[in-house]
Amino acid sequence: MQPKVFCIGFHKTGTSTMGEVLRTLGYSWYNYRLNPAMVTQLSQSPPDYSLAQLATSVYDAFEDDPWPYLFRELDKWHPGSKFILTLREPAQWLHSVVNYFTNRDSVWRTHVYGHSVPQESPDEYLSIYNQHTRAVLAYFKDRPGDLLVIDITKEPSWDKVCHFLGKSVPQVAFPHLNKTVL
Repeated sequence: MQPKVFCIGFHKTGTSTMGEVLRTLGYSWYNYRLNPAMVTQLSQSPPDYSLAQLATSVYDAFEDDPWPYLFRELDKWHPGSKFILTLREPAQWLHSVVNYFTNRDSVWRTHVYGHSVPQESPDEYLSIYNQHTRAVLAYFKDRPGDLLVIDITKEPSWDKVCHFLGKSVPQVAFPHLNKTVL
């Protein structure tokens, strides 16, 4: 049985691309868009983890929200899992977030950043992004075999991902979904 794989990079860091990578490598993939009620449950205080736990018991690969915010819980629920932190240069990330989300409201972004619309609080968005990166790196600092850190805008290659996951490199081009034009 292969370990579960959790992509714990923030949205707009190549998460859709990583989802395609994981599907190509044969993982059964789950994306929160398949069950938006989970996001609502996790936004409550205290969070209700029941749908997240159910999803992680059935599927074996996960990307995009809400997984980045649950990396500690995921690690406890599924020991031996692999985690992939997708990163992007912070100013490029913010540019992409602002362009992508424009003025659309989101309960989840309000929960995470305190503001739904990134244009209203770009400094807060960057601060939360950087805090998350530091928290993940600190959490896994003594476990390099469990965490892959990758900027696929700079390293769009199968080699690093496949080596980390113990998979053979597929004979197809590395995907690049939702590319932002800067």
